[in-house]
Amino acid sequence: MGLKPLAPGDAIRFVSGDASLTGTPRLLASLLAWLAEHAPTHPLQLLLDRPGPLLDEFEAHAEVRVLDPAEGPARSRPSPAASRASASRRPAVRCGPPA
Repeated sequence: MGLKPLAPGDAIRFVSGDASLTGTPRLLASLLAWLAEHAPTHPLQLLLDRPGPLLDEFEAHAEVRVLDPAEGPARSRPSPAASRASASRRPAVRCGPPA
């Protein structure tokens, strides 16, 4: 079983510990911006454990879900590109503990 090519509309998903101003999140922000420009037919999705200063930049290019219980219920906001690409979206999924 090998990898199959992405079909238009297939999401590309990422996971990161946080949205801090450290090396890995900055690299991820650059990658998301590049993919949003060069692969606009693929919605980008990002799951974060904690928010941080790069959160707004992440949200500019990807649908972001934050798991941090200190933030209350998980927040999920579609990216502008994802909103344009898909007229019908699935409802946001709650990632935190039950209310």
